Amino acid sequence: MTEISIIVAAYNEEKLLARCLTSLIKQDFNQDYEIIVVDDGSQDQTLEIAQAFQAKNRNKIKVIHQTNQGQGLARNTGLKQAKGKFIGFTDADDWVEPNYLSTLYRNINKYQSDIAVCDVHKVWVEESYEQDVRSLPSTEGLIDIAQYITEAQNNSYSWNKLYRREIWHKYHFKQMVYEDLDLIIPIISHCHKLSYVPEPLYNYYKHASSTTTSYRNPRLFDIFTAYRDLISNCAPKYREAAEYDALKRMLINLTTPGFRYYLAYFIELLQQLNLGDNDLIKSSKFYPDYQYYNQFELLPRNFYCEENNNLTDWLIYQNNERFKTFAINNSTQLLTEVLHKGGVIVFESLKPQSPIGYLRATGNFIVIDNNNCVMLGIKPFHPLINYLIHQNGDFLVNLKQIASNPQNYAQLLFDVKISTLTELQNFVLLA
Repeated sequence: MTEISIIVAAYNEEKLLARCLTSLIKQDFNQDYEIIVVDDGSQDQTLEIAQAFQAKNRNKIKVIHQTNQGQGLARNTGLKQAKGKFIGFTDADDWVEPNYLSTLYRNINKYQSDIAVCDVHKVWVEESYEQDVRSLPSTEGLIDIAQYITEAQNNSYSWNKLYRREIWHKYHFKQMVYEDLDLIIPIISHCHKLSYVPEPLYNYYKHASSTTTSYRNPRLFDIFTAYRDLISNCAPKYREAAEYDALKRMLINLTTPGFRYYLAYFIELLQQLNLGDNDLIKSSKFYPDYQYYNQFELLPRNFYCEENNNLTDWLIYQNNERFKTFAINNSTQLLTEVLHKGGVIVFESLKPQSPIGYLRATGNFIVIDNNNCVMLGIKPFHPLINYLIHQNGDFLVNLKQIASNPQNYAQLLFDVKISTLTELQNFVLLA
């Protein structure tokens, strides 16, 4: 019987796939193993490169081609074809050390664990930086599962681990970004034994075209589904550990520059998860930050857009906002609703460049362009809206007066931030 199946999901990795497959072929593992390459509808030479390796290693490599469905579903395809008693994963742009398979295989059998994990060597290409990342300050052997969930580096990755095949009879990857974050911690939480190899056997290569590098990609909204699943699908015994892990990760996300486009969504999720009764969190250094964000007041998810604006574009970049279109000639009705509900109003033909989670987290704001108000964000019952409702004439004219000479309205605008479109060019622009 095949001892190990290694699944390589590949999409447009013609420059790096050869390095990955070469490292897998040159393993010092002296038992039978297979490499399953799933080409996920690549548009470059990835498939041809994989087939060339297959031609030279027919007893070792199997190549499957499918239409593009994402990395998670490509891995599921590989799992269906896998024959090994143990399962591993390798990303097509990464590579492994020659003793990767033999060391993990020896470890998982020695300790009769469900999963064996190893350390990772990380390479950040754009930063010209690399580092061995130690998972835990532990020696080789069985490790505490709760400790691994709460403290370990690299704990949510699928590829620095060797799994017993039976695990994957019950689990599968979703069609999403952050499919590892969504699934791996829940899998670990349902294990009986977890063993550890304190060696960096896996090399993780983070380059400019990595899946999650482009933070403006609306697909990254999947991270919020992943966090919810990480907690809800965890074994009850390790629920507090999973919540702790999720909070720790979200606090890092909240300070990551690229994730500022999603700032309000992270804060909302943190508030909705209701983690205040978690004893691990209450006794940790993260609790003050949790309290701060848990009490943070955001602009509501109500979004109002002129009927002739780029509503379709806005919908792409949002995440369950409550959308309404409005006609300028019905301003009183619009302002009355905004007064009671709060939200973001977009005037003129603005196009989004990213999600506006950062704007919803800044508080009340007015965005001006050439002394015109082009965007307005207001919390419920703000005096500015009440003022506009009770003024005669066109409320846009009144807004223009405020925008052009805000110092005359200091009391009215006591907590409204004045910005220009230039300052927000990473978020929106004039169509």
